[in-house]
Amino acid sequence: MTTLTEAQTLQVIEGSTADFTATLVDDNGNPVPLASLTSLQLTYEDDFTGTVINSRQDQDVLNTNNCTFGVTDGLFTWHIQPEDTVVLDSNLRFETHSAILTWVWSGGSNQQRYQFYLQVENVGKTCWKNFIDRVSSRLGRDRRNIELADEHWCEAISQSMDLLNTYLFRPVWANLGEQQAESLTVKFGDLLGSPDTYDANLRSVVRVIFHDPNSGSTPISDDPFLLTSRLVSGAGGYLGGSLGGRSSTGRYSLGDIALWQQRSEISMRLAGNDPDWLWDEANRQLVISMPSGRTYDVTYLKAYSYTPNNLPSGYFHYFLKSLEGFARIILADIRGKFGQQIPGPTGGIQTDASVQREKGEALINSVEDTLKLLPLNAIPEFG
Repeated sequence: MTTLTEAQTLQVIEGSTADFTATLVDDNGNPVPLASLTSLQLTYEDDFTGTVINSRQDQDVLNTNNCTFGVTDGLFTWHIQPEDTVVLDSNLRFETHSAILTWVWSGGSNQQRYQFYLQVENVGKTCWKNFIDRVSSRLGRDRRNIELADEHWCEAISQSMDLLNTYLFRPVWANLGEQQAESLTVKFGDLLGSPDTYDANLRSVVRVIFHDPNSGSTPISDDPFLLTSRLVSGAGGYLGGSLGGRSSTGRYSLGDIALWQQRSEISMRLAGNDPDWLWDEANRQLVISMPSGRTYDVTYLKAYSYTPNNLPSGYFHYFLKSLEGFARIILADIRGKFGQQIPGPTGGIQTDASVQREKGEALINSVEDTLKLLPLNAIPEFG
């Protein structure tokens, strides 16, 4: 716990959670009680660029927005979220974020401000040495020189995570509370167009649940697409089935049936009086439509990309396996730039570029084939 007298820096890891606690005091150094507090606001931004992070610009944090304040002891707690510990510049090993806390008491006649910092450690720049050591031994590092520089390994790690994030997503639930508006838009923004609402690493909103506040825990309306197998977002069909007509055997495939079921569900939703939602990918916003005069408690599920630091342990094997595959392909590109033989004064030196490429592609295909078979949540475009 910190009494706010001098600036401090909190060390955190990218994508992690943490708690910041402090005692808010008045001009005499006494804790400010909740009854005397008029307002409490937090501004949180990148210290170098001034980009606001996680929509925290003059944000109300008086017992809301992941923050709490004690009744009599002046104790302020900020439950720092993964969306707060993002790294905006992937080229930095450490990125400094600035937080300014402003509290007003005694009806607005008194005000104090305090600035502190979060130093966010870039996972992609710090943990890759461990991955290199493990995969390098698989490439025969103990027997020969491995011609892979740091930038090659960074590229292989990035490609491996891109492969896994094609089939996986890190779920984060959020709640909008009770809503009565017929049309509601939740904007997540983009870094260039609207940095004040930018939500780094957000891929999509994948599910929205509507509850009647007076009816208990049973949802009034839930996403029907998650009741079926994986939907290809924007493609209008399912993997593993044709998109129309009969198969060559003259029978309808499971893919046809699933597609018809999807279209039937869409028609029923449009014709009914249930609330609906749409993830607008172009504008990075969630659009919600609700019947007039009805009140719903709205909860939605956001999909984020994984990093090596927060990847579930059950998937780490696939990460290392695909990392080895991409590393072998990069190694094949390096060794094969002269073809299968490197010319020399006493004759050519045979390379193993084709062997490395073949092994690398086999590893990547094996991981992708396995991921396709996992019972993963779909990422639909409509709800």
